[in-house]
Amino acid sequence: MTISVEIYRGAGERRGDDVIDPLIGSMACAIARGRAEMDARAHQRSRVTLQIPHRPGLRLGQLVQIADAAGVWVGRIIGIHHQADPVKIMTQLVIDKPYV
Repeated sequence: MTISVEIYRGAGERRGDDVIDPLIGSMACAIARGRAEMDARAHQRSRVTLQIPHRPGLRLGQLVQIADAAGVWVGRIIGIHHQADPVKIMTQLVIDKPYV
């Protein structure tokens, strides 16, 4: 049994991408996934890449607070990459930053 989820934005006038996932097997799961997709795309976002000294314990999906020249903002980690050389270890983060 396959359930596809149709996503509409705004007041229902803008159609979003359908969610097709073989793991969606019930209506309750489809509704929850649809809500999550709408929440994830409720605001425009930009991707920011940051290079920081190595920080263990960071996780994908984690919310982080960043203070930079533009001020303080909160974003969600969507990518983590560690780089090491003989002198130092660095962590590169890709963060989804919502426009507010």
